[in-house]
Amino acid sequence: MSNLSTPTADQLAAARLAHWHHNAEPILTINMLRDWLNASGLVLYTPRAQQLPSPAPSFVEAILGTPNAAPPLAETDEPRSLLARLIADGGAVPLNLLGNPTGTGTDTPDFIVSPPAFPYIFTLRGDKAWKQPPTTSGAAKVSPLAQATYNLLAEKVTLTAYDLVTQLGKEVTEAAVLRALTELWQHLRVLPIPQPDGAPTQWELTATRFTRQIKAGANAGQ
Repeated sequence: MSNLSTPTADQLAAARLAHWHHNAEPILTINMLRDWLNASGLVLYTPRAQQLPSPAPSFVEAILGTPNAAPPLAETDEPRSLLARLIADGGAVPLNLLGNPTGTGTDTPDFIVSPPAFPYIFTLRGDKAWKQPPTTSGAAKVSPLAQATYNLLAEKVTLTAYDLVTQLGKEVTEAAVLRALTELWQHLRVLPIPQPDGAPTQWELTATRFTRQIKAGANAGQ
């Protein structure tokens, strides 16, 4: 017979405080961050109280070591730098699952997922025909600009939004390219790769770094 009992509200709150690092014990190293993300699976990048009012851990708060519903831009510099290093090391996948309510493009994720948990996300949200370029019709359709953006990334491997503008044509704006990139990102076709030195974000196909996880997710979906 198990003698496990249901935790009390106070015990649950204490466990959350410790695991989410809201207890003035911030995560300060890449190895600690990787272990925490692998244990958590899927976390918010910053709190999203309006879109997800339920309690949840966030990447930025764990690095700050304190709860902060709306961290100012200055307090996200270190988390962004650590995220850049973690992505480059293959230890994290930035996601855009909720979309941007304003409809503008962004290179800031709303969720961060560990590589072991990424196949489950891909099963639910990814395009099972990921080996083929996206199309402008069908269930997983994208805009013509997003399709052209994808094709350029497939050829060049890594580009910034500005680089894409210069190659897509003078009539295309950087804001339009960023919207197209965000559209592809929501289909898990591309990923932003933030740069630790503050340089412009690079974009690349998701399959460039996470082919194994994509294959596992696509097979699970079938």
